[in-house]
Amino acid sequence: MAVLVLLKERLIVMTAEKREPGGKAKKALLVLLLFGFLTVAGRILTLTEPNNFGYGLLYHMAMAATIGGMADWFAVTAIFHRPLGIAWRTEILKKNRQRIMEALVDFCGRDLLGVGKIKTIINRESVSDMMITYIDERGGKEKILAAVEAAGVKTLAAVDIDRLAMELSPIITNIISSIPTVKLVQHGLNDLTDREIGGPDTLASYGAKLCRELLNNEGTQQLLLTEAEGLRRDYTSGNPMREMALTMAKLTPERIRELMNEAADKKLTEMAQRGTPAHEQLVAWISDKITAGEIEGKLTAILTEKQQELASPGLMAGLLASLMRQSFGEGTGDSAGSTVWREHFRAIAAEKLTEFTKNRVWQARFDEFVKEYLVSQLEEHHDFIIDLIRQRLEELTDEELIELSENYVADDLQIIRINGSVVGGIAGGLLYVIMSVAGRLVAA
Repeated sequence: MAVLVLLKERLIVMTAEKREPGGKAKKALLVLLLFGFLTVAGRILTLTEPNNFGYGLLYHMAMAATIGGMADWFAVTAIFHRPLGIAWRTEILKKNRQRIMEALVDFCGRDLLGVGKIKTIINRESVSDMMITYIDERGGKEKILAAVEAAGVKTLAAVDIDRLAMELSPIITNIISSIPTVKLVQHGLNDLTDREIGGPDTLASYGAKLCRELLNNEGTQQLLLTEAEGLRRDYTSGNPMREMALTMAKLTPERIRELMNEAADKKLTEMAQRGTPAHEQLVAWISDKITAGEIEGKLTAILTEKQQELASPGLMAGLLASLMRQSFGEGTGDSAGSTVWREHFRAIAAEKLTEFTKNRVWQARFDEFVKEYLVSQLEEHHDFIIDLIRQRLEELTDEELIELSENYVADDLQIIRINGSVVGGIAGGLLYVIMSVAGRLVAA
């Protein structure tokens, strides 16, 4: 419908435009005046020399051309006005307006712009190729990306976050409430103790990794240094010999901490490597702790408590609303969330446009879809085109219709006047020749 509205606006503009008058009317008038002058000149010459064939031929040709030109001037003028004030069989356009309008509407709407002809033109064109040209060569890609980005952000801005959170929260709370926490914990702990899938081994390796990270922590190292200082102080307190022995062995607190780190690192390395005694001992300890039941009970209780908290619709709605606000950026153009979504929309659209220009299957589907849509709209609203043309013509007064017609065709009709003068002159000349030859033959 939008296309049809634009068509209507364009039709109104076209019918309101005034075309500059051409020069054919002036040429036709000059031709008529020329032949009128030649008629007068030829008549004067024939009066001076009645038997001169050339003067007679000139006079009759010019007179016939003048008569033909004047007759065609009358005929052309009679289409729009009353030539010489004569009302009989003149003003043809005005007097036959309704019949002419219906013929014009029928020609434009059903023949020139008929459904079949428009469908033929549509099916002949490749819409996908036109689209690719628009994307790659006419700056269409950036315009499409900007439109997608604006539409996406506008859609997010229109989202009622609180209402959406309230609608989603019952669904999510039902899902959370239906989770069997006891079975979930049991299944998880069983996997952790199953060596076939590497559960305890993985835990042991991960535990050793965490211990190493904790050992290398600055706070831990400071704590070890303090502990080393305390041990050295307790060992040497009141015993000079021990102090001298440690000094000679260069066992400063820093060195003691270094030895502690080396021992711990060696132990942690063994614990992380499968098959070593330390690793097997850690695995056995983990398995014993898990199968003892204490962990299962505590973990089940914690999960059940969290499950009950999250199953509250009010709490869940608040959490969802908070998450969506962080993600959507409250729909504001300058927020971080909105910026992320803008980039996301552009990236997706750019990827799909690039794929469209390369994927022949997508192009064929797009071509088929657009053509089917255009044809369906054409078939559904084709009468609108006919009604549009009729409505616009009916809106014009007789004077406006005549002026519009003259703007577009009157100048071209002047060629009829020129042709009438030329053909009349030739016919007059031939008739004069025939009459002259016949008269001489009779006289002889």
